[in-house]
Amino acid sequence: MPDTVHVNKEFGNMIAIFIFMLVSISCVHATCNYHGTIHQLGSRFNAIDGCNTCVCEVHGISCTEIGCINPPAGGGCTYNGKLYKSGDSFPSTDKCNTCTCGSDGSVACKAHCSYQHHHYAIGVTWATLDGCNTCSCSLTGVTCTSNPCPTENSKQECHLNQHTYYIGATWTASDGCNLCSCTDTGVHCTNHHCQVAATCTYHGTIHHLGTRFDAIDGCNTCLCMEHGVACTEMACIKPSAGTCNYHRTIYNVGDSFNSTDGCNTCHCTSNGVSCTEMFCAVLHPTVQLSKHVRSSVYQIGFNCNYNGKQFNVGENWPTTDGCNTCSCHSGKLVVRMTCTENDCDSGKRSSVYQRGFHCKYEEKQFNVGESWTASDGCNTCICHAGDLLVRMTCTEKACAVGGQCTYHGKAYKVGDSFPSIDKCNTCFCEADGSVPCTERFCLLNENQG
Repeated sequence: MPDTVHVNKEFGNMIAIFIFMLVSISCVHATCNYHGTIHQLGSRFNAIDGCNTCVCEVHGISCTEIGCINPPAGGGCTYNGKLYKSGDSFPSTDKCNTCTCGSDGSVACKAHCSYQHHHYAIGVTWATLDGCNTCSCSLTGVTCTSNPCPTENSKQECHLNQHTYYIGATWTASDGCNLCSCTDTGVHCTNHHCQVAATCTYHGTIHHLGTRFDAIDGCNTCLCMEHGVACTEMACIKPSAGTCNYHRTIYNVGDSFNSTDGCNTCHCTSNGVSCTEMFCAVLHPTVQLSKHVRSSVYQIGFNCNYNGKQFNVGENWPTTDGCNTCSCHSGKLVVRMTCTENDCDSGKRSSVYQRGFHCKYEEKQFNVGESWTASDGCNTCICHAGDLLVRMTCTEKACAVGGQCTYHGKAYKVGDSFPSIDKCNTCFCEADGSVPCTERFCLLNENQG
């Protein structure tokens, strides 16, 4: 009977850990990592092909797969039906401004006016040198009023933009940065160069300077620049009527198929692809892996990145521990790197699971695949990849010095007990200098991440 009670207790503990992992893992996907850039849940951003768009969802990153016609080979732009080489300058369609072909296929057109050796942004109004007329900059060029200037007998006040100012009055010009004043000779304004607006307006939406966003055609991308918005002008190929394009596979309206996450179901409708959004739990092993088990990590792109090096699909390479191997496998939108997890020595290893993409060891961060010497100077640690967590393993060889036990840089007397580095197991200092530790599976607390 005691054995049965013990088994039931252990089973209850495993269920509690399973539930806690589900709750913890569900919080991980508040952001998405796309080619080194962090995006918030629900945000949209441009795909690396410069044509499609992606969205950060609960289960990861989902991207459109519209076929895109690229600019001319060797780099170039398409503008108003004509092809231009990278670096070429040409007139814009308003026959006033000048456009430039960028190296990334974007076309940037300067949206400003030149008047008496000064540049003015679209929409800006300023006072002329006679002090009684105004000019404004629009897409069609510079337009100035031609009001008669006041006579000698009427110079007790100034008139500008339907406002009347008395002699000595000072106010801010319409550009928001220069100052105007009313004198007996008329209106005089400073002519400082105003800082360019830090935002762009595109079809009623405000974008910050330097940000990229989707064009209204759903295929091209735009960039908010100092003098306005510049958009690529690639021709967009959309799926034919009655079909859906899902990860380079064409489905007919009414078809049902599996989602790429392996647990949800998608349907092709007249409005596009619609998928269920069930949470798909991914659990990490709580026991030592056999030599046949391989860890997997998915990476967006066309190559596998391991310890700062890139490997092509189909390549195999040795891991940093010297006894395991990794392979790079192809995917539809991502590549998959798998690595064996053989035990490279006969000694024990402690394991700590951490959230994120790096292993943290004594305030230092290490990339997946890296190995380093532990703080005791005789043990080694390795950072392993995972699906939602990374796993740091360290050897636990005894580093006996003067009849004492050394554990992660600290000395303990024979018979001492102390916490393991995972903060939940317990270690003991033996007479032979060895440090055995309990091996319960521990979930990392938030304040340890």
